[in-house]
Amino acid sequence: MRRRILTAKEQDEIFNLNYSEEELARDFIIESADLIKVNRINKDYNKVGYLLQKYILKSRGFTVSAFDCGIPKNLIEYVSRQVGVHRSEERRVGK
Repeated sequence: MRRRILTAKEQDEIFNLNYSEEELARDFIIESADLIKVNRINKDYNKVGYLLQKYILKSRGFTVSAFDCGIPKNLIEYVSRQVGVHRSEERRVGK
C-alpha cells in the first residue's frame, strides 16, 4: 500500500500554478541576466518555456515537467510580454 505524505488539499496548495497579479509581479519579473541568456535561444516559444521552467522552479520548488499540471495562460502572457514574444508563439509553449 502506498503511503501519502501530503493530503490532497496540501498537494493542491503546493502544486497550484494560479498566480495572483501580486505574485506575478513578485516572482516573475525577468532579470536582465536572464534576458541576455534567452536572447541566444532561436525560437521564441523556447525562450518563454525556459523562463517559465526557471521561474516556476524558483518560486514553487518544482518544475512543471515533473507533474501533470498545465501552465496558466496569464502566466505565459506575463512572461511573453517581458521578452517581446508575439501572441501567436504563446500557443506553442509547452507543446
